[in-house]
Amino acid sequence: MLLALTHGLAGCALPDAQSPSLLPRPQETPRQIAVVDPGPLRLSAEEAAQLEADLARDTAALAAAERALAAAERTLAAALARARGAAWGSLPWADAQSELSRFEEVRLPVPALRLRVEASRMMVDPLAADDRLRRAVEALHTRVAALDSRSAATAEAAARALDRRG
Repeated sequence: MLLALTHGLAGCALPDAQSPSLLPRPQETPRQIAVVDPGPLRLSAEEAAQLEADLARDTAALAAAERALAAAERTLAAALARARGAAWGSLPWADAQSELSRFEEVRLPVPALRLRVEASRMMVDPLAADDRLRRAVEALHTRVAALDSRSAATAEAAARALDRRG
């Protein structure tokens, strides 16, 4: 049986065998493709106006979140100070737990704001690096990301402090 298979394959190497040419077919010949630089990408007037409105809305939301978190953080810090050294499950400890819950509630809009700003950042990413709207979105994204990280770290630190059982 093996002999029959090798005999069939050897037939392809015969000079009178009718096998297809291995040369490129006409439709396989390389084509010259011209690359055209479209120049810097620009937003349409409508897109730019929408982005300006988004920036104004998100900047106002960030300012409100910063104010609310600053107040909640002060209250949480005072409650944690009162709970320091108190027994686990005591009234000062429970008050600090409640303030941590309030802080987390105040923090809730920040990750959603970060996602909205991230979507805007992806929209302006193809724009030139010196584009005014791109710089504004990137600056806002940096501020929102910092607030999100900072407030998450505050909540985690408070939770660790309250998790210590006396």
